[in-house]
Amino acid sequence: MECCARSATSSSMSLVLVAIIATLVQVVYANNASCSDAVPSCSTDTDYFVYKLSFPYLSDYVSVSYENISVRLNISIPEQRNYSYVLVRCGCEHLLKDTGNETVIPVPPRSLGGISTTEIPFIQQLGALHLLKVFYEGQYAYNEQLLMRLKTNLTYNVQHFADFINTSLVPSPPNVTFVDTYSASEFANKTNNKLKYFVTPGIVVKNALARAELFKLYGLVLDVPELADELTHSIVESYLETKALVASHAKYWPSVLINGYFDGLWSLDSGDSYEASFLKDAHAAYRYANSSSSPSLTLNQVVDNFRGADYWINLDLLSPVYSLSELISTYKKQNESQVAIAVEKLAAFQCGQVWSNAKRYRGESNDYYELGSARPDWILKDLVKIFHPELEPNHSFVFYYRLANNDSSSLNLHCPYYNLSSSPPSGRQFIMFHISFNSSMFPIQNALNLSIFPAVASLFGISTSDIEVRFLNPGESSSSNALMYMKLSVPSSNVSSALSTAHFHLASALGSGLKSANVSSTITSMDVTTTAVTSTSSSGLSGGDIAGIVIGCVFGVGLVVGVVIFAYWYGHRRAYKSIQGSPVILGASN
Repeated sequence: MECCARSATSSSMSLVLVAIIATLVQVVYANNASCSDAVPSCSTDTDYFVYKLSFPYLSDYVSVSYENISVRLNISIPEQRNYSYVLVRCGCEHLLKDTGNETVIPVPPRSLGGISTTEIPFIQQLGALHLLKVFYEGQYAYNEQLLMRLKTNLTYNVQHFADFINTSLVPSPPNVTFVDTYSASEFANKTNNKLKYFVTPGIVVKNALARAELFKLYGLVLDVPELADELTHSIVESYLETKALVASHAKYWPSVLINGYFDGLWSLDSGDSYEASFLKDAHAAYRYANSSSSPSLTLNQVVDNFRGADYWINLDLLSPVYSLSELISTYKKQNESQVAIAVEKLAAFQCGQVWSNAKRYRGESNDYYELGSARPDWILKDLVKIFHPELEPNHSFVFYYRLANNDSSSLNLHCPYYNLSSSPPSGRQFIMFHISFNSSMFPIQNALNLSIFPAVASLFGISTSDIEVRFLNPGESSSSNALMYMKLSVPSSNVSSALSTAHFHLASALGSGLKSANVSSTITSMDVTTTAVTSTSSSGLSGGDIAGIVIGCVFGVGLVVGVVIFAYWYGHRRAYKSIQGSPVILGASN
């Protein structure tokens, strides 16, 4: 009996111990230090990820599969490596199976770390900035809320990756840290592989809509999928609306020079870069649109290739400048007078079409690279307003501003391009040509001011300011030709001879101009139209003569009207008198 009693007592104690352990397990998971909002009694039969996300624009980088208690993610970085993750519902970690080499991240996390300012707008707009406990080199951030958190030590500002695990600087490390693809290996090494990190492909993503879809990726980790989906949809819709507007209404293709001179070279972006994708969608022609490499040019090469470019954007200076004269002065102060000489040869500079993307700049931070990483739709709208201002009249610039031309006399500016009025001035008439070339627009545009404009002006006996040229097709691909629109303002009395001259000699003059500029391009077709002769053309009358004629005409018209009224009154009166003596009323029935 005593033995049985001891056995029963032992059994009871075991049950109590099991119950205590089970309770402790639940408490541990309910108060998990690595995540928040833990599920108290997780079940593999319950779907804890009801709102499902897909990644149509990020499909080259992200694959996702849903399970009841987890989401499996694979981040594929071209020419680097793949990163596999299991995002498990907080409180369900103990039920996971077959994770292999995948990094397990309980969601939502209690705290975050970050190393790139491009991550900030995603974290903030998804409502998780308060979770950001550690940030690398936060002094370079533009976001005011983060700067305030850094100032008050709500977010710790560290200067080395190793500081993330330095408890004297960071009392408790973040649950998960967002890192970019280029820093992932170094971050892992410097933190001794002690911290969980999530690699975002943002820097290598070259498509604007795919950049917008990064909200979904952050939304999965932060467990706000619905908000992330709404933000993505809003940005994508805004971007596509602007793109469609430009595609259907933009008349011309202006050409663009981008970036600036730094450390001996002018580095340009490849045609498949993130920046170049904006230019294409904004209906702007970029000389290296079809290049897969990022060329670096000397100053002479820049002048040779972009002399005729309509616009110059993204100056790429260490600090912003706000006028053309300040830009030249900055180069000279940096002992780069040769750069100043080169840029003054560019049509974009001479025409005052130099634009900086540093409107939101503070300290050493440019919000174009921070907020702009999450708002491609705002970048596109800015560019459309620059290149086609008539299409975005109500848009206010977010990132860009135009360098002021407040000292044109000292700079000796002379824009080689002219915008003629929509209708011909008195005594003149427009002749318009559509000319197709078997090359791209870029070498032709570079030759305009050098040789084509002088040749055409001499041929028709007009000034170069009477010539306007636009490009309707840039001819960037091998299967299409450049299509140039040229408008001439000629005296109305010379229209017939000008048309005859154009018919017999214009092609030769253009060919001569191209040859003088060493451009190997030929004309494949040419059409010509003219405007109607205005009624005021070639009158030869002074203002006083015209005024006298107008007054005389008014007096004459008044006299004629008076005679007509008198005749009508007199005839009507005679008829009325004859009716008065008659018993018959006209119009009455018998």
